[in-house]
Amino acid sequence: MVSLLGVTPLLAPPAATQAPAGKHVAVPTILVHAGFFEREIHRVTHSYGRVVHAFSTYEERRAADGPVVGRGINSIELFWDGTRWWIASAVWFDEDAQHPIPPEYLP
Repeated sequence: MVSLLGVTPLLAPPAATQAPAGKHVAVPTILVHAGFFEREIHRVTHSYGRVVHAFSTYEERRAADGPVVGRGINSIELFWDGTRWWIASAVWFDEDAQHPIPPEYLP
């Protein structure tokens, strides 16, 4: 586990669920058979010092040129260590009838 800003996280996924750098992670079978293509359609970023937060709105398709089958927002926190950007966290939420994407996160 990488310590950012000298603070070690108290909670982390078990080591068995973390892929070593440069290694491939198994893709769920459903994505292999059904296809999965995600394209960013809008981004809102905020930064302070060496930390950036990005809301990245996406469209999801089953084929590269297929119809849009879903949308949502990725929430990504990044940290610059002076050499490269590190993803500190990434979560996403798919749009649904109760949670439409707000206008400020659309093109």
